Amino acid sequence: MLSLYKLSAKCLIIPLAFALFLTACDSNRQAPRHKAGFKLLMAVDESGEKSVEFILWYPGKKTESDVSLGAWTLRGGRNASPASGKFPLLIISHDTGANKLSYHDTARQLAAAGFVVAAPTHKGDNDRDMSKAYTAEQIFGRAEEISLLVDFLSHNEYKDFIDTSRIGVLGAGSGAAAALILAGGNIDISGYSEYCANLGEKDSLCSPWVKQRLTTLSFYLPQSPKSKLAGVKALALAAPDYGALFTKNSLAEIKAKIYVFDTELEADKQAARLRDILPDTPHYLLLPGLDSRDLTAPCGDSVLGETTWQCDPMPDDSLEMRDELFNNNLIHFFSQEMN
Repeated sequence: MLSLYKLSAKCLIIPLAFALFLTACDSNRQAPRHKAGFKLLMAVDESGEKSVEFILWYPGKKTESDVSLGAWTLRGGRNASPASGKFPLLIISHDTGANKLSYHDTARQLAAAGFVVAAPTHKGDNDRDMSKAYTAEQIFGRAEEISLLVDFLSHNEYKDFIDTSRIGVLGAGSGAAAALILAGGNIDISGYSEYCANLGEKDSLCSPWVKQRLTTLSFYLPQSPKSKLAGVKALALAAPDYGALFTKNSLAEIKAKIYVFDTELEADKQAARLRDILPDTPHYLLLPGLDSRDLTAPCGDSVLGETTWQCDPMPDDSLEMRDELFNNNLIHFFSQEMN
């Protein structure tokens, strides 16, 4: 197991696989370059039949303020004018049962660092409706929704400040599968049975209920080449789910740079599996003492001290750990690979 060595209150060194080392120090942090603006939007295709709701974060000009939306308090300039320039596009595909706001503080920090960030609420797999969870419709539907969203942003007023030739995807949990598909990966269930035989039901992906739900996958294979999205340069996979639905061969065509964030408190081994089968050894970081829910934004003051389906209260030390090791490294990774 990888371990964390705390050298001082201001500097951390985390040993990585294959003798690579990553440092996270206050002196290495990038100061915010912009104020963060945001808008709540709906992307609709040309026929008007398909749509996806999302929040768009971007470098803005307006002074930031606190805005309460449901269980969260967002910090940013609502409906602010965008800053001058053209910025790379990042997509956040949320975990099962989450929504477009679940990673709002991560999105805000990325926007302040010079990215446009679009975070959709995936249909049938969110905090209001989980009818498509662990189905083929969930896995392939997410990729289709993201493609619709990118096409929408490419043909509206937003195209003036978004560079869709430089796209990154942050896939959290089940969103990791969408990220891999968009970058050219293909679902291959040939290794699924062996994976579950080794782990048993310790991994939720191997429970009888999930196995039964995933039986429909075979009817969707081989998947359409249209699933791939042009312009994808970098992927970050956060506590990824569905790693057992890919093989080394099915990921071989991926050219994007990849960072895998593993969480110590997860029972499954899917992040480690993806690390081992992805082409060109990806960056890999184990986040000590955290689980997948710790990567979401903490609750706002309106529900502070409570636990809701949407978010958890987060102790200050866990929040600091997540910001230091997850958010800061995301900014560094995407900045390095896309700018």
